[in-house]
Amino acid sequence: MRRRSHALFAIALALGSAYAIDHYVANLEYYIYGLAMLEALIASSLPDIFEPAWTNKHRGGFHSRRALVAALVMCALGVYLLLNYTPIYSHVTLFVSLGYASHLMLDALTPAGLPR
Repeated sequence: MRRRSHALFAIALALGSAYAIDHYVANLEYYIYGLAMLEALIASSLPDIFEPAWTNKHRGGFHSRRALVAALVMCALGVYLLLNYTPIYSHVTLFVSLGYASHLMLDALTPAGLPR
């Protein structure tokens, strides 16, 4: 996948998640939408920063199914923190892990897939 695809998917996923949380579960401040996009955008490039494409270990531990499961567990933790405790920075856990997971979800759709 290209960097642009990862970025657009992360932004769309963050906006959709923020909208769903805002309108169906809890009221979010409007600046959270911008922070959600920024956090997910930055986090969607983290797997390629940790394991660049020009190295031999591009699809290593940071591009694995285990990393995807860990990111999704962190998403669930972020939702839990956001809904139950609502500390001022609880959205960071949700949207950073969502951006990271979005990168891995798109990589899983490629022919190479994700390693175990």
